[in-house]
Amino acid sequence: MLGYDEDPEGLPLEVHKESRLPFSGKKVMAYTCRLGLTHFTYTTYKEGKRNGLNISILGNGIITQKNYFKDNLYQGLNQHFYQSGLKSKRATYEPWKKRKSKLVSLEVWKPSGKKCPYSYIDQRGDGVQYSYDEDGAIISISFYEKFDCRAEVFPDDEGERLESAWLYTGKRFNHKEIKLL
Repeated sequence: MLGYDEDPEGLPLEVHKESRLPFSGKKVMAYTCRLGLTHFTYTTYKEGKRNGLNISILGNGIITQKNYFKDNLYQGLNQHFYQSGLKSKRATYEPWKKRKSKLVSLEVWKPSGKKCPYSYIDQRGDGVQYSYDEDGAIISISFYEKFDCRAEVFPDDEGERLESAWLYTGKRFNHKEIKLL
């Protein structure tokens, strides 16, 4: 049985629960998303860290993500697709500061296939990324500064207005949530 631990640098590390030894090999996970669809994720691990191709596939065979990892960090081309098979996001990552990956290129498409004119990342690492649901509603807007995601804004459940924002405090998952008026 597998669980999570941390390596000396604080990154998640896949380990055997009984022995606590880092896991090497391939792992398949299945889960059901909020839309009720079954997803399968195939991941390759080396010494407990994601290394190589990570791919997510819907139960009907449609690929929804293709990512590459090295030592648990995104590296190279990262692609996301809508359930229709059309492109959703194409991003390129490079190693940065030993414990992070920096986003160096970004293209986003709406479910209609039209390119999002508002999503970009510049040479200084400043940019904006829009994320869309299958029906074209905005799921979130992420703001980047110097290659770090600094804030994300989320709409309400009806998608009619921006409801809340997460402000990041250094680490990606340490954030303060604020409600927007």
